[in-house]
Amino acid sequence: MKGKIKWIMIAVIVVILLIVATIITINELGLQYQIEEIKEYNYFVLTKEGKYGVIDKSGNVVIEPQYMIVQIPNPSKPIFICVNSYNQETKDYETTVYNEKNEVILQEYQNIQAISIDTNVETVPYEKSVVTYQKDGKYGLLTLEGKQITKPIYEKISSIDYKEGTFLVTKDGKQGVINMKGKVIIDNKYETIASDNYYNEATKNKTTGFIVSQKTPDGYRYGYIDYRGHIILKTEYTELERVTQIQNEKEYYFIAFKNGQAGLLKNKKLLLNYEYEDIQYYPLNDIFVVQRNRKTRSSHKTRRIYFAN
Repeated sequence: MKGKIKWIMIAVIVVILLIVATIITINELGLQYQIEEIKEYNYFVLTKEGKYGVIDKSGNVVIEPQYMIVQIPNPSKPIFICVNSYNQETKDYETTVYNEKNEVILQEYQNIQAISIDTNVETVPYEKSVVTYQKDGKYGLLTLEGKQITKPIYEKISSIDYKEGTFLVTKDGKQGVINMKGKVIIDNKYETIASDNYYNEATKNKTTGFIVSQKTPDGYRYGYIDYRGHIILKTEYTELERVTQIQNEKEYYFIAFKNGQAGLLKNKKLLLNYEYEDIQYYPLNDIFVVQRNRKTRSSHKTRRIYFAN
């Protein structure tokens, strides 16, 4: 009897582990996305007398230059977003989307618009795989082929600097983050969210994390969330900066301020207490230089902190 109970318990544990492993796999899959590379430029914006249209790589006019604005989110694909009218005061606009045959497409969606980006490597000024659409004053994400990624539930959708494929979304006045698959990375509960600007050649911006803030009676407080959506630091710092020159995917170094004093953290571990006027990292020497009472000391970046007297 005892042996039977033992095997039942083992079976239950195995099932639980399989369920947990499945959940983790699903979550990881939701985090994976591919930034499309433009290998061939087939279409270009055509300008004539202050109006805009589209021309192909052979010089043929695809869309006559008669629109206020034309957006080509992916120059290798025949999808052209033409702005018919735009109200500067209200920021309201109306768009029509055409293909290479000058046919109207994606008519079931309202006010489709390309998403402007700012990156340090790309020449195309828009997200290349997704666009936004509008319904009843709210926004959602859409693939270039017309597949709905998210419902129109956001008050605003915009790119995050230097992190293509990831979007800042506003809902009920609070900011959050989703990716181009619609996966929620950060829930909508922060006042501000910004990229930490981490970059390396191997992973590019894939592991770039986020500095987030919440408003308190004493002002804004900042914290840190990694690219997977894991909270590394709670929003309890008056200033916070990730030391992005240290190229390490698993070890995050932060210069953080509390009560006007700077401290140094590695992930969640406090390496230097909050008792310095300033802390700076010098990558050439691989040291942190700290300032206290107008005196400067240096600290080597190792497992322990050593001060040079």
